[in-house]
Amino acid sequence: MGDLAQPQAERQTIDGRWATVGRPVAGGMASVVEAFDLDGEFGRVALKLLPAATDDRWRRAGFEREPQAL
Repeated sequence: MGDLAQPQAERQTIDGRWATVGRPVAGGMASVVEAFDLDGEFGRVALKLLPAATDDRWRRAGFEREPQAL
């Protein structure tokens, strides 16, 4: 039987602190990717990434308020 597992995504380092574990998944406002903290402070996390060209003030404001709501 053949292996039906998906190929592993290439690991990337984001901002020198986060190493991705999987492939990004697109959402309504941003992409989300599973990662782990290279400093060991947080362990595994979900990183939410805005597109680089986001100039929409409303979208940025919502993105910045989101962690404060948690």
